[in-house]
Amino acid sequence: MKPFIYLFFTMLMLASAGLQAAAWSIPHQGSRSGYTLYPPQNLAGSAVECSSYLYWQLPQQPGGTTPPGLVGYYIYRDGIQYFYIPDGATVTYYDYMVDPGTYTYSVTARYDLTAYGQPGQFGESAPAGPVTISIICDIVLPFQEYWDQGSFSFNDWQFTPSQLNWSVSTFLGNPLPTAMFSGFPVNQNYTSSMFPHVLPGIPWKCGKMYFEFDYKLDDIAANGTEQLSALYKIDNDWIQVFQVTNNGSTGWIHQKIDISMVNGKYFRVAFKAGGVNSANISGWFVDNIVVSHECAGPSACAYTQSANTIMLSWQPPACDSLQYIMGYNIYRTLEPNIQPLVKLNSAPVTATLYHDVLPTWYPSGQFLYLITAIQQDPYSLSLLCEAPCDTLHVEYITGIDKHPPEHIAIYPNPAFDIVSVDSDLPVEQFQICDIQGAAVLSGKAVHQSHLVIPICELKAGMYLLTLKTSGETRIVKLAVTD
Repeated sequence: MKPFIYLFFTMLMLASAGLQAAAWSIPHQGSRSGYTLYPPQNLAGSAVECSSYLYWQLPQQPGGTTPPGLVGYYIYRDGIQYFYIPDGATVTYYDYMVDPGTYTYSVTARYDLTAYGQPGQFGESAPAGPVTISIICDIVLPFQEYWDQGSFSFNDWQFTPSQLNWSVSTFLGNPLPTAMFSGFPVNQNYTSSMFPHVLPGIPWKCGKMYFEFDYKLDDIAANGTEQLSALYKIDNDWIQVFQVTNNGSTGWIHQKIDISMVNGKYFRVAFKAGGVNSANISGWFVDNIVVSHECAGPSACAYTQSANTIMLSWQPPACDSLQYIMGYNIYRTLEPNIQPLVKLNSAPVTATLYHDVLPTWYPSGQFLYLITAIQQDPYSLSLLCEAPCDTLHVEYITGIDKHPPEHIAIYPNPAFDIVSVDSDLPVEQFQICDIQGAAVLSGKAVHQSHLVIPICELKAGMYLLTLKTSGETRIVKLAVTD
């Protein structure tokens, strides 16, 4: 009896394993009672803005007919079951608002196995696909939501785990309308977040990112058990940056929060309502949502005057360690005490020094100078922004050197192949720039009181020679002849 019992249970286990395999996507065929679970046909897909669009054809059995028992489809993203479509006639799927990146999709067909002699059981076909879709969202900053469209669809607001009591109120706002989380219908131990589409922090490398909004509370219980939070998400982490509890009704309150940690990344922002009992409040209100980037301008902007030459100097923005600044623009009032500002340079200045030689007939007075940093997208190289440092107020006094140097002799001037420098204090560095401020020759002098500079490679014209000693920096005009 024992061999018979062992054989019986062995056959039973094998049969059970066969049924399980059929139910979990391994087609069984070749026997008298066998069947095949046919997969979807011709799976394809494409990116549609920030969404993946998948489409396929119905499974087919020999003869071109749809197999019996087809009840739906499983959508897989990157090998993980992601969504179920409970309708065998639906042959499209939108994966809405996907974070930018590359994804692999496959689709399987789900069958009711009643038609195959297995009532009450279901099976899954082999996968169709895979197809690979790359999502690149063409969304620009600043992001703005004033609820003027009166709905959540304009900026593709989504909700998790559900929309719950969020709505757009056309009767309240700062001004009308506004987003509202109502305390009614009553929910207990609840949480509901709303967030728009993904935002592109990728090109914004140098500066600050700000998250701004207005909020208001109409309170009932004032017991501190209900909360409104603001958050941002980078990678897979949500970071809370603001939270307020129901400790009494408020008017409209503005918040501006630095979220510069998102610079260089794709990110999201969100608002979350949660608490013990929503009946403790009448409603939270959120309006005038703005996410914007503020570029960093040059730092340490300064000037010196030597005769009728204004030497401007500055440093790159402190955050520009990755060198996303493509250059600088220089602006100045046309004449002393006369607005507006005009740009002096025809092309971006790549140095951090600019010499502005003023006409000798300009009278004394005040000039305004503005130095701006031009930031570009490091990928497309398109212009992102232009940010200034503080305006420089230059009190220009005709014919007076505001920083008299120690005795320095430069000869010959005009010069042909060499120029000599004699100085009371040893020269540490020198630089020769053209009249637009671009450096054409520079070097270190290693504390030499007498310096000979070869200039035979320079074209004939007017140049500015900058000499740095232990005492000061001196600029003089240098004429080069043929």
